[in-house]
Amino acid sequence: MSLFSSQLASSRILNRKSTPNADVENPSHIRSQGNDWQLSIPSYQGNFGTHYASAAYVALAGYQQQSVRQTLYPGYKSLGFTSQFQLEPNQSLLVTFSGKPKLQSSGFWSLTVYGADQYLVSNELNRFEVGDRTYNLTYPDGEYIYGPNANSSRGRSFQILVQPANIRPPANWTNNWLPTNETFSWITRWYVPDAAMTNGSYVYPKVENVTAIRA
Repeated sequence: MSLFSSQLASSRILNRKSTPNADVENPSHIRSQGNDWQLSIPSYQGNFGTHYASAAYVALAGYQQQSVRQTLYPGYKSLGFTSQFQLEPNQSLLVTFSGKPKLQSSGFWSLTVYGADQYLVSNELNRFEVGDRTYNLTYPDGEYIYGPNANSSRGRSFQILVQPANIRPPANWTNNWLPTNETFSWITRWYVPDAAMTNGSYVYPKVENVTAIRA
């Protein structure tokens, strides 16, 4: 079980936390990013200084966590970088990005899902994460977002369908489908982020609970 977690149940998304740490979860140590996403303040990620108890607590869930200059680990609905969900039958998560995450030239990003056992989820696509190295991701009109066939000058909204591996979506969703189990965790990482990822100018993804999109 993750130390920082949120659970999706019924038709709404709920918080569920285990072994809370008052220091780590103190509101003054949290930066809200909008759309229910949160980040730790710099002194509570990677370089903890004299916050020894918090460093040990975070290490249980994220050993060798990097500093905010190197990586951001946005948590959805709760502080931290691991969110745990429980999907009801015939339900999925739809993650709507306002645009490509803003990163420096050497940066990259990923959204990775893990099963309840914290291992990658086996699926027919052998797809375990999506990000800027997923060259077949598309905008709603079918245009590629990343890769050699993408128009890098364009930036607009796109969606990721986080849906059980045994519920195949229609062909127009396959490229943006991240297969998972009904019980899963995800970790979102922005590597070498631009200032836009913390100063409020980038709109963080909207997460919705939707009826599964079937082929």
